[in-house]
Amino acid sequence: MIIAIDGLDGAGKDTQAKLLSTFFSKCGVSSTIYSHPNRETASGRFAITASKKRGKIAYLATAMFSFFDLLASSTRSRKGNGPQIFTRHLGSLYYLPHPIAEVAYQISSKLVTSPTKKIFLDIDSQESIKRISNRGKQLH
Repeated sequence: MIIAIDGLDGAGKDTQAKLLSTFFSKCGVSSTIYSHPNRETASGRFAITASKKRGKIAYLATAMFSFFDLLASSTRSRKGNGPQIFTRHLGSLYYLPHPIAEVAYQISSKLVTSPTKKIFLDIDSQESIKRISNRGKQLH
């Protein structure tokens, strides 16, 4: 089972992934969380660095490196057992302008593991800003 948890910054994707993993564990089922961008991979670190910058090139770099990070996780997940939980599955495409994002989504969705379950977390913009500020993250 592949579960994708997407949502805007501050919506609680990682929190929900951890709660879901804990639930599986209590049921005796081992699961794996793939959080994106992943600070442990080069592409994830590049995506994080690019996301702290402004401008079209920075947004494109964020999307591109986040996608490479997701692609690597998707490849690893094919070898895993039990539920695979992805945060920000194709969420990196949020940074792209609409016409490009649409094409990128069509291509990307064919290259990465397709989730069997999709969860989108919605959040009020003011609450999102508050949560991000409390983490000390730079806003886009």
